[in-house]
Amino acid sequence: MDFQAIFDNFRTTVTEHYFDMNGRVGRSQFWYFVLAYFVFAILASILSTVFLPLAGLYGLAMLLPSAGMGARRLQDIGRDGKLVWIFIVAAFVVQLSMVLTGFGALTMGWCMECHRGRSTPSNVLAGIEAKGYPHGEGQAAPQQCTTCHY
Repeated sequence: MDFQAIFDNFRTTVTEHYFDMNGRVGRSQFWYFVLAYFVFAILASILSTVFLPLAGLYGLAMLLPSAGMGARRLQDIGRDGKLVWIFIVAAFVVQLSMVLTGFGALTMGWCMECHRGRSTPSNVLAGIEAKGYPHGEGQAAPQQCTTCHY
């Protein structure tokens, strides 16, 4: 497996065939695109711990290239490429709601009301709470949040 060929296939699909619904695509080109898509999605999810909506924005940015690739693959196997519109609309609504509501941030352990992280290692949390600081060393204890209860 040539990683440079996989990356070049992904780059070419995203830049030159961004929303190309016409034509056909071979099995290997399609699956190389899917592999690169998931690798970059995992990287975007990892980086979402620093930049909160990055995974959602990546999903929105890759919606049209993946739909075009899916439509061309459907046409290659003899199906109608317009079937991909069902998935485009569903994925767009899900991704847009994740970006706008911050749902992705909530699943990563962030409270959108008080903007504090909820995922603290238990040994660190026990030592901090023992000193009377529920949110960090040297900070005064704020009022308890009604959403995350910290």
